[in-house]
Amino acid sequence: MDGLRAWALTVALSALAGGIVWMLAPKGSVQKALRTVTAVFVLCSFLSPFFAGEDLPLQWIAPEISQSPALPSLDDTIQAQLQDAVKTELTNQLQAILKENHADGAEILITTAILSDSSISIEQVVILLQKNHASKADSLKKSIKSQTGLDAEITAKEATQTNGGERVESERITR
Repeated sequence: MDGLRAWALTVALSALAGGIVWMLAPKGSVQKALRTVTAVFVLCSFLSPFFAGEDLPLQWIAPEISQSPALPSLDDTIQAQLQDAVKTELTNQLQAILKENHADGAEILITTAILSDSSISIEQVVILLQKNHASKADSLKKSIKSQTGLDAEITAKEATQTNGGERVESERITR
């Protein structure tokens, strides 16, 4: 910061000296020459740190911005967004297959992982069918395998009643 102050003081004193010389210059052709020399002198004093190869300490202009460790990195954020996009797209494809097979209303659970090479792997696909669609499990599994290449676990949900009248869902694996 001291270097910046010294440079600013040099520029200010050069401008002051140049102004005084400019005012005291005699009229005529000598005045034009002195004004040109004075302007070049002030400009050189302004640019002197750059000619000397010195760097100006400009930390006050652009302080270094450090990334907080609490914030996720950009790569992690992009990977998470891509992972969500894959899940959403796969869910849409599976819903279309379920609709084609008249098995609407199923719950779709997808497990994905990000591999070391930054690719996204689909680890598991589980489809929870409503009880009335349990008979379609085999045909759905074949249809999903042929259209997406994935082996899906297909489960049918059964609804049961407790003594208090509350609805409780249990799962029964059909295939």
